[in-house]
Amino acid sequence: MAGALVEQLHLPCLYLGEGPHWQPDLEALLVVDVFGKAIRRHFVRSGRLQVLHIDDGGEAKTVTMVIPIEGSQDLYLISVGNRICVVRWRTEDPDEHTVRPRVLRDTKDSHFNDAKCDPSGRLWVGTMGPQDEAGEITQMFAGALYRLDHDLTFKKCVDRVSCSNGLSWSPDRKTFYYIDSEAFSVDAFDYDDVTGNISNRRTVLDYAKTGFGGDIPDGMTSDIDGNLWIANFRGSKVICVDPVKGRVTRQVDLPSKNVTSVCWGGPDYATLYVTSGKMRLTLEDLERWPSAGGTFAVTGLGTKGAPATCFRSAVDLDADFDLVIENRTTLKHHVNQPRHHSHAKNDVKRLICHYHHYPYFYHYYYHLGIQSFLNHSFYSFIILGNRRTVLDYAKTGFGGDIPDGMTSDIDGNLWIANFRGSKVICVDPVKGRVTRQVDLPSKNVTSVCWGGPDYSTLYVTSGKMRLTLEDLERWPSAGGTFAVTGLGTKGAPATCFRSAVDLDADFDLAG
Repeated sequence: MAGALVEQLHLPCLYLGEGPHWQPDLEALLVVDVFGKAIRRHFVRSGRLQVLHIDDGGEAKTVTMVIPIEGSQDLYLISVGNRICVVRWRTEDPDEHTVRPRVLRDTKDSHFNDAKCDPSGRLWVGTMGPQDEAGEITQMFAGALYRLDHDLTFKKCVDRVSCSNGLSWSPDRKTFYYIDSEAFSVDAFDYDDVTGNISNRRTVLDYAKTGFGGDIPDGMTSDIDGNLWIANFRGSKVICVDPVKGRVTRQVDLPSKNVTSVCWGGPDYATLYVTSGKMRLTLEDLERWPSAGGTFAVTGLGTKGAPATCFRSAVDLDADFDLVIENRTTLKHHVNQPRHHSHAKNDVKRLICHYHHYPYFYHYYYHLGIQSFLNHSFYSFIILGNRRTVLDYAKTGFGGDIPDGMTSDIDGNLWIANFRGSKVICVDPVKGRVTRQVDLPSKNVTSVCWGGPDYSTLYVTSGKMRLTLEDLERWPSAGGTFAVTGLGTKGAPATCFRSAVDLDADFDLAG
């Protein structure tokens, strides 16, 4: 394209570079090294390059997105395989640094791909079908497009997706543009910025009718005039599309065959940053495209973009990130009792005990500061009234978790152990929403209580029950007991059972 200047940045050529994101406060470009499982941060002014390696124990093969979290300094959302995670990455960290990601949400799909936040700060992230060793998709329509809301509710918005890719929104916030690469088209939806809902899907560009039949539409962004800028995998170019007229208006050729994604950046957002990859290229291709896998800055386009939106969370993801979790296990055992009395707890005067057949519970109930499971049958010496639901797990994004033991803090918040969920959540029972989350190195988290000299330590139990050998390899601390400190709150002393009968008097009588 006449007038456009393409410059290759001083970043290594990657097997698959993706997900560029401009950080204006740092004057830095974030780039995902997908199969290297790393995030690269290029400080444009100084030339410094930081690399954050993601260590998930070797479970996933890919890292595909990085998006800063608004209001949480140094925290980022990333995708690791089929999990959405949080990592902390400081500018003062070493230039080569490795972290363990904290899992926030996951899916049963093969793995996540492209992601972006809408104008209101919700995360939209798609998945794709499984791939063979050559990177070809082996199962079509096995992916989906999801939305992570401010309260961390995770919702499927589009199904039957083969390779979820480019996402963008119109400047007036009324249209959402989306690419499923294997459909070889760019689609549009009506978009409601208040609710995040999308509807009325239609095609705005059919690649089969553009003359780009050999290209694959990949990452995408919008300029301030509402035009779409689309990376063409296998096509060595970025195209500019007028989505109203449904036609290509401009083309920028790149010295790399597999162009993967684009974003606007620079001081005035007039620079188009472009990523690419070496994936699927032959030796002959690499000789022809020596800059394959490079990251490029394109200037002189005569237009610009708007700042990318960071993820806006109503949950304080920063508060619990650096908690100290100490394994306090002295004895681990496995109990197999298909029918048994389960949780019991005292109110100020009475013991409340209940009986269940098998621990499948999906709702918690709470009354006058007394916590208990209410499932198949409930037996007690008192009657509770006005039963109501304060938290429905099906609406929280924790649908795969089972709520287990629970306690309260001095502020009236509930702290709930999540069986199958490897975490404890803090719930505001008045507002009915999750406010905090503490991740544990054990999958089946079972119960909690406050303790320590000032009752500011949360003790957490867990189990190995129902875990496979593979699970036990992944969770070597399964069944452990943990002490969590640094929560910034505390509980009250637990009440002992008060009996009107002298249970001690005859305890040591013979026979």
